[in-house]
Amino acid sequence: MTVNPWAYVDGTSEAARFNTPSGLVSDRSGNVYVADSSNHVIRKIAANGVVSTLAGSGTAGSADGKGSAASFNSPVALALDSVGSLWVVDQANQTIRKISPDGTVSTLAGLAGNAGNTDGQGSSARFAALRDAAVSPSGDLYVLEEHSLRKVTSAGQVSTLWRGTDTLMGIAVDSASTVYVSSATESTPGFTYYYNDQKISKINAAGQWTTLTAPVGTFTTVQRSSGRFGALSVDSNDQLYGLVFGEQRRSTVAKISPTGTVTELYAAPTAPQKLTVSANGRVLVTDLHAVVEARATGLAVVAGSDTTSYTTPGPFSNPQAMAADPAGNLWVTNQAGRTLVKVNAKAEVSVAQATGMSYPTGVATDCQGNTFVVDSFANVIYRYSSAGVFSEAVGINKIGASLLAMVAVAADCSGNLYTTNAWINNVIKVAADGTASTLAGPPLSVPLTRPIPTGTADGVGANARFNGPRALAVDAAGNVHVADTTNHTVRKVSPEGVVTTLAGKAGVAGSADGQGTAASFSGPSALSFDSAGNLYVLDAGNNLVRRITPSGLVSTVAGTRGATALQLGALPGAWVNSVGLTVSGHRIYVLADHAILTLPLP
Repeated sequence: MTVNPWAYVDGTSEAARFNTPSGLVSDRSGNVYVADSSNHVIRKIAANGVVSTLAGSGTAGSADGKGSAASFNSPVALALDSVGSLWVVDQANQTIRKISPDGTVSTLAGLAGNAGNTDGQGSSARFAALRDAAVSPSGDLYVLEEHSLRKVTSAGQVSTLWRGTDTLMGIAVDSASTVYVSSATESTPGFTYYYNDQKISKINAAGQWTTLTAPVGTFTTVQRSSGRFGALSVDSNDQLYGLVFGEQRRSTVAKISPTGTVTELYAAPTAPQKLTVSANGRVLVTDLHAVVEARATGLAVVAGSDTTSYTTPGPFSNPQAMAADPAGNLWVTNQAGRTLVKVNAKAEVSVAQATGMSYPTGVATDCQGNTFVVDSFANVIYRYSSAGVFSEAVGINKIGASLLAMVAVAADCSGNLYTTNAWINNVIKVAADGTASTLAGPPLSVPLTRPIPTGTADGVGANARFNGPRALAVDAAGNVHVADTTNHTVRKVSPEGVVTTLAGKAGVAGSADGQGTAASFSGPSALSFDSAGNLYVLDAGNNLVRRITPSGLVSTVAGTRGATALQLGALPGAWVNSVGLTVSGHRIYVLADHAILTLPLP
C-alpha cells in the first residue's frame, strides 16, 4: 500500500510522515525537533531516525499541558535554549509557546486568537504575522514578524526592537549574541510582485544595525547566488548559513562569510521552508513533507517522504480545489501538473487543460457549464467553456487594479464572477460586462497597501475586514459566502456588500456544533451549496465536513477530528489533508489524501 506523503505518522525515517514541516532545530545529542505545521504538532527525530510526537494533539488548538494534552495551531518556527527548553512560534494562535524538558507546554507571550503589535508582559502582549525566531545565549528570544523584530525575555516580557516596511525573512543568533536578519523590500510595478534590496543585516549586542551582504537587484533578474534570502542558521563555529531563492524556483543552501561573501554549497529541496545546522555539521532543511539533509552528493531524506517532489505529478498529486458543473462533472485544479482535471459521472479521469497556467488554485462552474480557474501567479481567471475552449476571462489588464494574489473564484447565474485577493483580504466582483469593483473589504489599491489589512469586523463594503479568505460560494439569492480561513469563520456578503458573520467565532479554532457564533471551525477552506440552500463547509483544520442550514445551525456531517489516516466505509469516516469540497446531486465530494472521496447528503 502506498502511504500518503502528506500525513501524520510516527515511525522510522522514511516511514514517518509530515504535513508541511517548517521550523527545525537540533540538540547536542543529535536529536532534531520539527514544527510539523499543518499537523499542529512538534515532532522529534532521534539520532537513530525514529520519529515521535513530542507535543501537540494533532488538532488545531491553543491548550497548554503536557505532551498530547497540549495543542498548537500551525507552529512555524522553533528555537532551543541552553537549558533544553524549546520555544515555539505558534503562528495561527499569534503566541509564543515554550516546551520544557519534561514536555510540558506553556504559553509565554501573546493571547491565542488575538493579533496586534502591543508590547508588554505575557498575555498582555500581542503579535501578528509571526514568521521565525532564534534564541540568544542569555535566553532571550528574537522573534520575526512580517515587518518587525521583537524580543521576548525568558520571563515573557515583550519589546519591539524594530518596525518598518521591509519584509523580514529569516533570523539567526550566534554565540556573541549577534543577530542576523534576512530581508527585502517589496514593490508592485506593472501589477507584478517583486522583491528588491535583498540583504542580510547584522545587529550587534549594542543594537547597532549594519548590512552584511550587499543589496542586490530585483528578484526576477538576479541569478542563483544573488537572489532572495530566506531562512538563516548558524553552526557551532558561528558560521552563518542561509537559504537562497533564485530564478525558476531554484533554491540553494549558501554560507555567508563575516565580510558578506555568499558562497553556494548545496542544492536545496523543491520547496525549502527552514534550515538548521546540527552539532556535527549536518545541514538539515524542511521541505513540504520531509526533513532532508543537503550535502555535496545531493539531497538525502532524514525523515518523511519526498515522493511527489521529484516525480512526474499525477492528476491529484497537489490538488488545490474542486467544483461540480450542472452535468455532474467534477473539476479539479492540480498545481503540481499546472493542469485542470475533469472527472466525469463514470469516474473517468482526464486532463482537460494541460498548458497555459502557472499556478492554478481556485475553481468554479457557472449555470451554463463553463469552468473558471484562478491562476494565482498570473493573476488571471481563465474560462474553460462547455465546448472545451480555454481563454482568459478576467485579468489585471482588464480590471486595471492590483489583483496581486487571487485565490478563490465563484460564479452566479447572472454572469458575475467573484474572487478573493490574498494580499488585500477582500472580495471582488467582476460583472458580466467586465467591470470590477470591491464588494467587501479594503478597496483595490495601487500600489499595494502594506502591511496587509486584516481583521474580523462585520460592516458595509470597505468597513468590513477578512483574514485569509480562501473560498467562495453564491446562493440562489445572490449572497456571497466566504470561508474566512484564518478567522475560523464563515461570512455572508449581501449583493449590496453588507458583511455578517454567519457561523464561527473570530479567532477561535474548534469543532463545536451549534447556532451561528456558538459553533466553531478550524481553517474552513471550501464551500458548496445543495439544492435546499444548506451550505457545506470543508473544515480543513479538523478534517470534517460541516453543514450550515439556512437558519445558521451548524452540524457535523462526516469526518473524524484529529484523524491521522484514511478510513473508508461507514460514516463518519476519516481522512487527512483535505483541500476541496463540492456538492453535486445527492452526494458530497471531498478532495483529500490525493483522491476524491464521496458520501451521501444527510
